[in-house]
Amino acid sequence: MYNFLDIPTTVVDGIFAKGFCKNETICTSPSKNCTWILGNITVTTDSDLENMKSVEAVFGGITISGTNITDFSFLENLKYAASFRRSAILIENNQKLTNVTFPKLKRVNLDSSYALDFENNNPILTLNSSYCFGVRKSLGFEFYLPIFDNWTCEGLDINHDYIVQNQKKKSGYQTSIGAFFIILIMFFV
Repeated sequence: MYNFLDIPTTVVDGIFAKGFCKNETICTSPSKNCTWILGNITVTTDSDLENMKSVEAVFGGITISGTNITDFSFLENLKYAASFRRSAILIENNQKLTNVTFPKLKRVNLDSSYALDFENNNPILTLNSSYCFGVRKSLGFEFYLPIFDNWTCEGLDINHDYIVQNQKKKSGYQTSIGAFFIILIMFFV
């Protein structure tokens, strides 16, 4: 299976893992010295990032959600991700994320238009389309990939003013709610 991912024109539309023998390099969840993972994985603040350092291929989706990471250095050996019926790699709610470069990632294979999806991360990633274009160039993606907050790279450029305005509204709304609760507390104290 791993060798098929190295061929650029290969389309893999299913993985049937029954009957695979498990050994120290094929795992169903991240563990030390595991190089292949069969199944979906989720990285959160509770995850041991050291266990991800040896992973080279994930045959399932990768979700990185609500962490304090600033970059993907913990995925230092990840070369391939193949997912079916969901984002191959979903990065969401990581407010400190500032570097979106994957050290060795070569290929993302999937059957959806959301191969690599960034949602609600550090606002700088959406406000500056160079992050999106950088990921696209490094992975050799075509026109519509990756996706940043439901925008293509071109969409980020074309709609920059709208996105800036939307970010300000989000920020203002959160400030208004905070002020409302402070006034409410002061009223009842």
